[in-house]
Amino acid sequence: MPAAMAGLRGGKIGSRKDRSEVDFSLDLISGRLNSDQIRAHVIHERAPKTVTLVVNNSCNLACRHCYLQVEKLTAGALRVEEWERLSSSILDTAPELICLSGKEVFLGKTGPAVIKFLAAQRAAGRGATRLGVITNGTLIEPHYDLIEQADFSYFDISIDGIEEDHDAVRGQGAFAQLAPNLSWASRTLGKRLFVSQTFQRRNFQNFVKTVAMLDQFGVENIGCGFYRPLAYTDQSLTLSAPEIDEVFSGLSKLESIELDSPKVILFELDTVQMTALSAFFRSRWFDANAIISDENGNLYLEHELKNGLKLQFRFSLTPSLVFDSSRITPEGNYLAADDTIDTSKYARYSLGNVRDYGFDFPALHRAGARSGRLVEILDNYLEFTLPLLQREFTATMGLKDVASPIQTLKTPSHSQSLNYVK
Repeated sequence: MPAAMAGLRGGKIGSRKDRSEVDFSLDLISGRLNSDQIRAHVIHERAPKTVTLVVNNSCNLACRHCYLQVEKLTAGALRVEEWERLSSSILDTAPELICLSGKEVFLGKTGPAVIKFLAAQRAAGRGATRLGVITNGTLIEPHYDLIEQADFSYFDISIDGIEEDHDAVRGQGAFAQLAPNLSWASRTLGKRLFVSQTFQRRNFQNFVKTVAMLDQFGVENIGCGFYRPLAYTDQSLTLSAPEIDEVFSGLSKLESIELDSPKVILFELDTVQMTALSAFFRSRWFDANAIISDENGNLYLEHELKNGLKLQFRFSLTPSLVFDSSRITPEGNYLAADDTIDTSKYARYSLGNVRDYGFDFPALHRAGARSGRLVEILDNYLEFTLPLLQREFTATMGLKDVASPIQTLKTPSHSQSLNYVK
């Protein structure tokens, strides 16, 4: 469950010759930057690259690991016409991506209506903003025509492995509901289809079988994240640190699969799941000298196995805040991407509600960017997360590629205010 909270975002998009983002990240984890330099890089005077719209709080499944458990919204859910007003205002800021999510986007009328509106706006020339969606895939059959007309840049279907693992987590018969729609999506969407799996205790040892199964469906892109347990989700699915190490060490077994079609497996790693990010640093797949970035500045490492299967590791070493990615909840609360995991804290961490700003998204974003909550996120990162990242990196690299000694970061005062956004 990546902090970007926008699914797989269509995978890797191009390559950037400019190495500024790579160099910054290496300086960051090597300890060559102070807190002011980090803040200056993370805080921007711009709208977010990605905005995720959570269009409903309903689902036809009851997944044991689902973090989107909200018993009661903090206000009434936005109506379709309100989502349309908001979406139009968001398009005015020309984000790189708008992602539609929900407990399940295709349950009820709101999600399809918002998809239709956004598709029409883009068709009418409202900028180059990409459009993506995240779904469990069980309810899309009545919307095949809409999905084709929407021209999604990517279409994410969540899965939990082979049929028995999937049903054990999502309910008996869930895979049978999904299978015909997965076949249709693979035939119709091709490379724009991404199937995403969250590694947890029930499925992690069957990953080779899962990839082989998805190959039979014709799926070309598979995304992977790691389960983060919460107080209200199933604790028994939690992977231990050694089990997460086992996930990475077992990836070489994927070479045993005889592929019917080219395959990319994309891992999403960030500071929201530090145990997984640390395990990646320790794995054979991490090489500081081979880091690249795509057109959007996302960091990647790539490996190609002997059978042609390509492994991609997309990782982020800094908080997303509201500049890389942000989220709007069903009732219109605006959240930093880093605050989207624990729904029990949504009311506390909301940066504002779209209704209070007359659905003026630029005004809402400006207010959110000045919020003291962003100071808290950054303070916590600088005090706890970053030192851990640096220790893991130092242990991995043995300082062999570090040009200068690790420096102690100056932890900012909790009363310090953001002064990079006007």
